[in-house]
Amino acid sequence: MSGRDPFGMAPVAVMKRLSHAEFHVYSALRSFADRDGRNCHPGQIAIGERAGGMSRSAVAGHLRRLEELGLIIKNTRTNRAGGRLASEYCFVAAPASEEPTPPVGCSAPPIDDQPTPPVGCSAPPIDDQTNDQTNDQTSELRSQRARAAPAGFAEWWGEYPHKVGLAAAIEAYRNALARASPAELLAGVRRYVATKPPDRQWCNPANWLRQDRWLDEPAREPFNGSIGYRALASIGYANGRRQPASIIAAVNSFRLPGEDP
Repeated sequence: MSGRDPFGMAPVAVMKRLSHAEFHVYSALRSFADRDGRNCHPGQIAIGERAGGMSRSAVAGHLRRLEELGLIIKNTRTNRAGGRLASEYCFVAAPASEEPTPPVGCSAPPIDDQPTPPVGCSAPPIDDQTNDQTNDQTSELRSQRARAAPAGFAEWWGEYPHKVGLAAAIEAYRNALARASPAELLAGVRRYVATKPPDRQWCNPANWLRQDRWLDEPAREPFNGSIGYRALASIGYANGRRQPASIIAAVNSFRLPGEDP
């Protein structure tokens, strides 16, 4: 048996319970095994690439599932300086008698198929199960990010209308706290929401924080050449500033089509 045999050590009965995605992650993980085939320590990005281009978050969810099934044991590693290294994954060997006898009336499916459900029960399609797992993983990931967010972020995020890029926004908010207080950031986003012109797109929240946009002081919308504009000009103001007498005279003499002098 080769040290890189993806099935040599796996309990067959457990392998039959894997989804297609979990099977691919396990196979990719085994391809990184050392010479004795007992452990490996690839990064999650490398595992995802070898498993067919999975995202890092999807790989993390499938690795947790493999741990729950007892196929692997995950050990955290650090360097001498205390920095975190890629985790080590140890493969759990199959017991001497690993193939259980199927219950009467049931048949053991091939590795790639789902187990046959008991009489009177129906198993959901594989795609539905995969979607449920993906939704659970996404919810768990969001919860982890929310727990890791700095104080004040949740309230700020609740005010920001364009909720995209949560992880990047958390990191940008944490960095912004070195330049502003949570109260200043909250006041800034409320001012941004109140003054953004309707024809402008919402700024990405992480970019808004990186660019110190809470310091923006938007200009007032200019008045057009209309009665309202002339009313302000008649007292010496237009566009928020005092105008020269020549401009005031020109504006006062302006007439709309059909308007009496």
